[in-house]
Amino acid sequence: MQPENLLVDFEDPFKKPKYGGDHGSLDDINTGKLLVENHELNCPGENDIPCHLILFIDKSHVDQKGKITLEPVMATLSIFTKEARVKAGFWRPIGYLPNMEHVAPRCKPDDKLHDYHFALRMILDEYIQYQKLGGIEWVFRDCEGDRDIHCRLQIQLAFIIGDTEGHDKLAGRRVDRATGGSPQCRYCDVKLEDCADPFARVQLTTAADVRV
Repeated sequence: MQPENLLVDFEDPFKKPKYGGDHGSLDDINTGKLLVENHELNCPGENDIPCHLILFIDKSHVDQKGKITLEPVMATLSIFTKEARVKAGFWRPIGYLPNMEHVAPRCKPDDKLHDYHFALRMILDEYIQYQKLGGIEWVFRDCEGDRDIHCRLQIQLAFIIGDTEGHDKLAGRRVDRATGGSPQCRYCDVKLEDCADPFARVQLTTAADVRV
């Protein structure tokens, strides 16, 4: 929480963010449309500061044969600068998702996916409670100005970092790429046999496709 690690403007900590930031360029997360729209929707108070939760979810293998896995749910905050967020010390594990293939090997794929989301809901339960409470009271220490900034952090989810398989599970999609049951890529309709062809002709996925 040192000032040099934060995206908080200590000269005017409660000013409304704007697209492109003060210099009109997209740089860190606080210069994108996400923060502007979130501030309008979820920061009604004069001392509210948006504090997005950034998650990283990916499966980790803990044995040599790759059969035993855990899926850590790692979290950091958008109020940290991008230079700080690339450091391991700014991330914390908030829970571990079990390998449903070993927990319930005989269950149907839909049931495994349901259990996966149930476990994720348990991990994120406190996050939901803080949202219902209307945020978290916090005090930032401005070392240069020698003053305390009392604010209320409004906790929202920014985005989740992960791979294609993990994102499919988070979106509630059944993963079956070996037989062609699931698309190979979320950006286009490339076929399994064409994945190694850099000149394959594909159709890009549109917003209308996602809505369907």
